[in-house]
Amino acid sequence: MNGVKQLLAAAALAAGCATTQTVIGPDGQPALLVRCPRNNSYRCTARAYRVCNPAGHQVLDDGNRLGTMITPNGYEIPNQMVFHGYIVFRCR
Repeated sequence: MNGVKQLLAAAALAAGCATTQTVIGPDGQPALLVRCPRNNSYRCTARAYRVCNPAGHQVLDDGNRLGTMITPNGYEIPNQMVFHGYIVFRCR
């Protein structure tokens, strides 16, 4: 019974995790791409930290672009930095 609880807890945690894949960076060298929820850049950064710990990582693309932000009450705010749900990084 305890193993079933652990398996269910692991499945619940995995459902909200960021995903990582190997890509070619802007300089033509291998890099890692992490996709995460658009409103949570912290998950991308946390995944990069876990993958590269303790050596650290170098962010090649932070996923932030100028765009239009829509507030919860429907107002549009142009020319804001908007997180697009990914970062590209390389371990040091």
